[in-house]
Amino acid sequence: MPDSYAIEVQALSYDYPRKRDALVDVSFDLVKGQALGLLGVNGAGKSTLIQCLTGQLRPTSGDVAIMGQRFDTSRQGILSQLALVPQGEAFYPRLTVSENLRFFARLRPDLPDFNERVNESLDVCQLNNQQTVLAARLSGGLKRRLNLAIGLVNRPSLLLLDEPTVGIDPISKDAILGVLESLKTKGMTLVYTSHQLAEVERLCDQLVVLDRGKTVFQGTVAALTKAQGHRFEARINQAWSKVTRKRPEIAKWLQQWSLQTQDGWVQGQLPAECDLAAFTGRFLQQLQACPEVILQQHSVQPLSMEAAFFELLGESHTALAQCLIHESESSHV
Repeated sequence: MPDSYAIEVQALSYDYPRKRDALVDVSFDLVKGQALGLLGVNGAGKSTLIQCLTGQLRPTSGDVAIMGQRFDTSRQGILSQLALVPQGEAFYPRLTVSENLRFFARLRPDLPDFNERVNESLDVCQLNNQQTVLAARLSGGLKRRLNLAIGLVNRPSLLLLDEPTVGIDPISKDAILGVLESLKTKGMTLVYTSHQLAEVERLCDQLVVLDRGKTVFQGTVAALTKAQGHRFEARINQAWSKVTRKRPEIAKWLQQWSLQTQDGWVQGQLPAECDLAAFTGRFLQQLQACPEVILQQHSVQPLSMEAAFFELLGESHTALAQCLIHESESSHV
């Protein structure tokens, strides 16, 4: 196992007793110090994969290695190096913030600097002013910070986070993301699941996208957007209907690329295999045959991460994926 890998998953599959193919032949790796965004609509297999990575589930087949170790031979060694920040509240509501951190810190008597670890978590998550507040009385954003502080109190090398910002205000969300960015710069490895694609794009170096238990993409955000094509837009000084009536060959050419025209705009998505330089040259050549037409602006840009995500999952999942993201966004209002 290369020392540079924090996680290596090979041909991982998992079947529940009454549901087969929760995970099917999933393979990926993650270099130490990087952040991995784990994406997919509900039911794609993300939670099952997290449980396999944290040793809560034993894979039906395949192999999982964490920091070069495997659960069947080095379970305690692995668990001592990772922490999970779950979506739900993972603290005792009748204890104060400080009492919660001290309780979880005592679970690791093998680690030195007990008080230092507690104070460090309070500082990092900006909870010093809430030390004596009962956890139950914290705001939603502060509860999320406490969840994170508990995950950090024993100084893990690998931190797995399941929707850590769901349902909180933008200021608290930004504070949590800022903490995670700082931890990454200090060498901590992160696995981050979220329906908030802007958060994933901000934080993560690599992506794994699951669909129906299978890996449908592994790579960078840039690779995802590039693989799904480019967005083309152009604006002219008059309605396209006038141009295409005079030059029907232009209308036919635009239709071949599935580009839409409305008023003075032509817009659409170009496939990944399109030669962008050749396409743009041909488009400009078409316009030059219409001296009355003035091109006011045009652009070719990679798809947004959200658009690329929808495109990757296909039409059957697009409405569901949009619904999930919009529901998650609306919960912050």
